[in-house]
Amino acid sequence: DELNILCGLLAKNLGVSRSLILVNKLGYIPLAEAVGVDVAASPSLLTARKIAHFVLHGGAISAALLGGKQLQAVEFVTSPTAHIAQRKIVEAGLPKEAIVGAITHNDRVIIPPDDSVVQPGDHVIIISPLSVTPSVEKLFK
Repeated sequence: DELNILCGLLAKNLGVSRSLILVNKLGYIPLAEAVGVDVAASPSLLTARKIAHFVLHGGAISAALLGGKQLQAVEFVTSPTAHIAQRKIVEAGLPKEAIVGAITHNDRVIIPPDDSVVQPGDHVIIISPLSVTPSVEKLFK
C-alpha cells in the first residue's frame, strides 16, 4: 500500500494529470487522497459497494462473499414478472458459471435439480462469480 501511494505521488510529480492507486488498508484511502493522490481505491470496498447496490436494486434480499471474495451467494425473492419465474432452472438462461444452491418454496428448502421450476414467491439462492452478477440480476427483474 505504501509503495502504491508513493508511486501515485511520483506519477503526479512527473506530470500525470490524475493518479489512481489501489490500497488494501481502508485507513490509507483518506491519507493517500490528503497527500495528493486523486483516487485511492480498495478492491474489498469496491466489492462491498457493488454487492450493496446489487442487494438494494436487483431484487436480492441478502448477499455474502465466499471463497476469498471470488464468489457470492445471493438470495432473491422471485417476483411474478421475473424472467426466471415459471421456468425450469435449465431453461432460465442462468450463466453457466452460476448455480442454484437452494430454493425455498412454501417453507420447504430444497437443493433443486435442473428441471425444477422456479415459482413466484420462491426464495432462490444463486452462487456465482462476481463477474456474472449483472446477468443473474436480470433473471430476477
